[in-house]
Amino acid sequence: AIAYIYDNGADDEWRFIRASDSNGSSWQTPITLATSSVDINFLNNSINLRIVNANPSVFYNDATGRAKITRATNSDGSAWGAPSNISNLANHQILDVKVVNSNPAICARSNTSNAVYYTRAANNTGSAWPVGATQLYKYSSEVILANTGRGSCNMDLINNKLCIILSELTSNKLYINVAADNIGTSWGNFKELASPSTALPYPKIFSNNGNNYILYNNSNGTPSAKGLIKILDNIVALFDTNTSFISVFNHFGDNQIIKNINDDNSLILMNSNQDLSLLRFYEDDFKINWIAHSF
Repeated sequence: AIAYIYDNGADDEWRFIRASDSNGSSWQTPITLATSSVDINFLNNSINLRIVNANPSVFYNDATGRAKITRATNSDGSAWGAPSNISNLANHQILDVKVVNSNPAICARSNTSNAVYYTRAANNTGSAWPVGATQLYKYSSEVILANTGRGSCNMDLINNKLCIILSELTSNKLYINVAADNIGTSWGNFKELASPSTALPYPKIFSNNGNNYILYNNSNGTPSAKGLIKILDNIVALFDTNTSFISVFNHFGDNQIIKNINDDNSLILMNSNQDLSLLRFYEDDFKINWIAHSF
């Protein structure tokens, strides 16, 4: 299944479509979830499809930037409920969405100030949210500002603690914030991880065999495995990784990460010829499988 924004000339629509079979060889008729009477600012817009309490759910920003969720009323997504607002995020871009301990949670940035916020639904269907979202900080009183775009943030668990990795506006440095628990009840401050010098690093946390890795596009736009992330008592330590990770990527030249596959240790890469490849993490190595060409 896919959720996407469709520009039909007069109105822009948020749509959901599901394959008719398990291998995606045929597809059902798209379902329109919401409509905008004005053109959408695609740079500040976001659309995320997740499974929430067994049913497909779409998290998106409407034409005004309001963060919303709409959830299917059944498991196959053939019928949908009405959209509802997410907290007080009236003009915010959703950067990432994760189901955290059964309840959906989002990380978002303000479209006016670029400040970063976190909020988690009060129930497992996403129909109720706290009135206010939690603002996150770089230091005790310094606001961290995030780059726009879906390639600027990743939210996941490390050692059963919720973590947010994001790209800082202007500097393009990658920062990490570690919550005190696995649901984001309280947060510390962001700490610097790396300096990729690209506004679209597409950071991704990989967990395997007790180790946690961070992948991202480096300053040349090519994927890099920065290293092992160790979190002990909320102290983040970053170690150089095995050189085999880097050598694998070198075989693929100008490939860069363009999409994280949520809740799966996989990435989609694209080269200058717009060929796509799938990078999947198996145990102690990365394997490459080509999935499309000349897209």
